[in-house]
Amino acid sequence: MKEKNNNIKKPMSEEKIFKSMMTTVFLVASLFFVKNLITKAWSGAIVIGICLLVFSLAMVIMKKINAAQKIQQLVLCLSIVLLVFCISLNSGNFYSDDFPLYLAVIALSGLYLVPKYTLIQAALIDILLIAAYFIHPEKADPFSQYIMCVVILTICAFCFYMVIKRGRAYIRLGERRAKEAEKLLMELKDAGEKLQENCEHSLERISKLEK
Repeated sequence: MKEKNNNIKKPMSEEKIFKSMMTTVFLVASLFFVKNLITKAWSGAIVIGICLLVFSLAMVIMKKINAAQKIQQLVLCLSIVLLVFCISLNSGNFYSDDFPLYLAVIALSGLYLVPKYTLIQAALIDILLIAAYFIHPEKADPFSQYIMCVVILTICAFCFYMVIKRGRAYIRLGERRAKEAEKLLMELKDAGEKLQENCEHSLERISKLEK
């Protein structure tokens, strides 16, 4: 039993997920920033640099004003999508090359196991992908492939949403059963204490009768 208990790993804390997402964002954005510098794509490097600066300031301000944890998480999830959008506009020749980045963003946010984060992200990504087409339509060539990628991305995002929703349902079910078990234990404890009191009273009466 002890060996089995030792093999059970604790789930990642929300704080650790937040830090992991921050680290991933800075690494990926820095890679694209350096790539633009090497290829002398100065406009792309400037845009990504500004986005990173704004992103960093937003995170620092939220920490300073002690924003609620859920608000910080939601802002982070949406900021990552906007950052990927800026990277996609200013790096590479085709939008389809950046679709794995969007999927990675949805997967990262899914670690929180909050279905609404994934749903909001998916809606925002679809809006931004439509906007991206009108900004640089030449990067969506061929158009049929671009549409197919958008549809597949949306389906994958919806699948992520359903998996997370199912996981959250199991967590809530487990929490409810744990509360029910705790309540039952408390009732058993109260019943045991009352039984003990009744036994003590009965023993006192018996001793009195014997005397």
